[in-house]
Order: sequence, then C-alpha cells, then structure tokens
Amino acid sequence: MNYTIERQILDLNHFAVNSLLFIPKPEIKINCYAIFTHGYTGHKGDILTWGQRLADCGITVLLFDLPGHFLGSFNDVPSFTDFKVNAYKLFDKAITYFNIQQNDKLIIGGHSLGAFLALQSLNYNCFNQYQTICICVGLGIQQQAKSLSEHNSIFHNMLKERSNLISKNLAPQKMFTWFYDRINSLSIYNQKIFLISGTNDFLIQENHISNLQNTLSINNQVTVIRPDNLPHHCPDRAVIHIRKLLKTIGYIL
Repeated sequence: MNYTIERQILDLNHFAVNSLLFIPKPEIKINCYAIFTHGYTGHKGDILTWGQRLADCGITVLLFDLPGHFLGSFNDVPSFTDFKVNAYKLFDKAITYFNIQQNDKLIIGGHSLGAFLALQSLNYNCFNQYQTICICVGLGIQQQAKSLSEHNSIFHNMLKERSNLISKNLAPQKMFTWFYDRINSLSIYNQKIFLISGTNDFLIQENHISNLQNTLSINNQVTVIRPDNLPHHCPDRAVIHIRKLLKTIGYIL
C-alpha cells in the first residue's frame, strides 16, 4: 500500500461529517489533489476505490460523507434549506486539509448527488486558483422534473428501502425537485468537466447525458465517457475510467 489514511471531521458549524484523507508516500506523491463525495442515500464507502487507486498514483484524496446520510455520519442536517445552501461548501472545507499551492492540479467530483454538489461548488468559483477539473459519475438531467412515482420501479423501490438511512429533512421529492430546478440554473464558466455514465446505468439514460452536456457546454469544455459496464449502484467501478481519463489528460503517468 502506497498511502496512509487519516480520519478527519469536516465541520461547517451547520453540520459536521466524517471523511477519509488518503496521503500518498512521499516518494510517489505528486502535486495533484482530489475531493469526492457519494450519491443520494449512500456513503463514502461507495467510492472507496477512488481514494485507494488514485492515492496509489500519487494523488492526495479526500472522500467525505454528505450530511443527513446516516450510513456515513450520524450527524443530522437541521433543515433542507441548510443542506441546499451549505452542502457544496464541504468541497471548500476539504481543501483546507491539503498543502495545495496555487496552480497545483485539483480534481473535484463525485457520484450522482455528489457530482451535482461538485458542479454547484464550481458555480461559486471556489477553485479558480488551481488547475481544476470536475469529474461527474452517474449524473444527467431529464427534460422535465418527474414526481417520485414516475421514476422507474427499481429506483423507486430502492429509495423506499433506504429511506430510514437518511434524514427526514432530505425527503426524495424535495431533493429531486430542487436538483432539477438548480441544475438547470447553474452559471459555470470556463471549466473542464467530464461526465462518466455507464450504458447500463438504469437511472441515467443517453438523453439525460446529452441534456446535461448541452447545458454545460455553452460555457465550458465538456467530455462524455460512456463505459459499457458501470451500473448506477456500483460507482466504485468508475475508478478504472477515472484513472484512464487522468492518464489521457496528463494528470498521472
């Protein structure tokens, strides 16, 4: 193992969450840092491989739990408004655990809801002093918002089973309505964004990816990657494609 792991608490006063910091050994460490978080109803363990495999490449990685998601942290979120207004700021808080310098390489991103929050942090220009890219796994947008009952039965049943694992303040219908409204009003400019979603992702269909690509491409450089085998419920598998991407763009050897 070419890294050590530190347990950290990200505290925003509004809420506090658990995180894992992967620190590469000095002999392999490079000037590249990454911050990732998980999807709705999930936890940082869903993307554990991202921290492990990227740290093996010399990247310092921080994975954090989202507030109100009890598989990762028991800390509740005071209200849905607190989540909407403050959750994305955890990316900015996470960077304080890095010894990052101006113009170093920075990767932010996540899976599903986590990917959306990474885009939201770009919306507020948190990271302009770094060479920043955003990696969004399992994220897309529909032509119009759907009620919970209109989503496919697999997804509907999964949410029903996992409803006790999240705060009552983060109810699905609230989340989906907010997500749809907010993602269509993001103002992101001059960023490099990579959308990774499997062709067998039951939730994110081809037109959902195209919709998001078209929305973001107006003012940004957007690349879509569509692996054959990356189901929505298996975000850990995305690390293969993330590493391949980082090699392609010269972030790792």
